[in-house]
Amino acid sequence: MSRLGAGIEVVRYGPGLKGPWDALVARAKNRNFLFLRDYMDYHQDRFADHSLLFLAKGRALACLPANETQAGLQSHQGLTFGGLVMHRDIRLNEVSAIVSALGSYLAASGLRELVYRPMPYPYHELPAEEDLLALHEIGAAAIELRTTAMLRVAGPSRFSVNRRGDLKRCLLAEVEVKRSWAIAAFMRLCADHLARRHSTKPVHSEAEMTRLADRFPDNIQLYLAERRGETVGGMVIYRNAACSRPQYLGLSAAGEELGAEAAIFDHLLRRVLTAGSWLDLGTSNDPASGALNDGLYRYKEGLGARAVRQATYRLTVC
Repeated sequence: MSRLGAGIEVVRYGPGLKGPWDALVARAKNRNFLFLRDYMDYHQDRFADHSLLFLAKGRALACLPANETQAGLQSHQGLTFGGLVMHRDIRLNEVSAIVSALGSYLAASGLRELVYRPMPYPYHELPAEEDLLALHEIGAAAIELRTTAMLRVAGPSRFSVNRRGDLKRCLLAEVEVKRSWAIAAFMRLCADHLARRHSTKPVHSEAEMTRLADRFPDNIQLYLAERRGETVGGMVIYRNAACSRPQYLGLSAAGEELGAEAAIFDHLLRRVLTAGSWLDLGTSNDPASGALNDGLYRYKEGLGARAVRQATYRLTVC
């Protein structure tokens, strides 16, 4: 434990702090189930966890999901994004003190840089960008800017002509969408789809996704598209109060021909997701070059989504 300025204690996370960590995440204004330790720790063997808790007079104000690299500290690489997870009642001056204490902690620990990847604002239940203001004040700079496509859940689907055509074709073919708990079978379908269409494979194994769905049944949900008893597609969706996102899409050859993903999206938007919340369709940038995949992004626009920035920042520690 370190006390580093303005009464802020910086505490490195360990298993004995699971209770306080999870309690803070549950009360955060930018909470997300991905930050609960039962999710973060499923792949703990792949990363050198160096997550931090920030306390004032023994009260947890924020935490930082992070792992250590050769260069320093990084927003946890096993998660899509991270940044400070902040208590609902936190104030700007407290965040400034936390960020200052974080800089002192990095210097004292011999960590030369911080790579910081905050969540996009649609995930916030209350405005939560005090961290970016505070990081700017101590010299952090953006090093990457990508485009994530966000769709507001509000009434009828705002599909393009092509997507409306897919939906009509599914209706004529009597495709039905419903929730399912057959995670392992779906992951096999997903693996086949990814191999066939993109020469890739799922990040999670069947066993991992089954275990995570069992731990978080309210957050990790599977919806299958069926035609006369035959599964033609499905989607695993990660649900949070303010913003949800598709984690995996899998289609059979028949599902691709029908455009079954349109029926799944329509079902989610009309019957599952909360009106006024957001649906994050993810980035459309090439992983290697960072260049925007225009065709992929236009597909997401065809579902009604529009651009939100997803930035990464670097703070160099003197």
